[in-house]
Amino acid sequence: HLLWFVPNVITPNNDRVNDEFFIEAENIEEFYIMIYSKANVKLFESTDPNFKWNGYNMYGQKVPRDNYYYLIKAVGKDQKPYSLPGQLEIR
Repeated sequence: HLLWFVPNVITPNNDRVNDEFFIEAENIEEFYIMIYSKANVKLFESTDPNFKWNGYNMYGQKVPRDNYYYLIKAVGKDQKPYSLPGQLEIR
């Protein structure tokens, strides 16, 4: 059984509080996340379940305050596939 906690808001303003988007997960065998804009432009991707995203796109540019979308795909240690789409707000 896969356990995870995924936040829905970050505030990447360098105050060291809620600056990065990351998940807390257990029992993951394989992992993939993609974060993209409303226009379906990919901003970030990772296969590391311990990733941290600080609100910058793949070109090192800070993205504006807005709503973004993510898709997490994982395979648990139980060998079951999991898919979790969601929304993330940058304030």
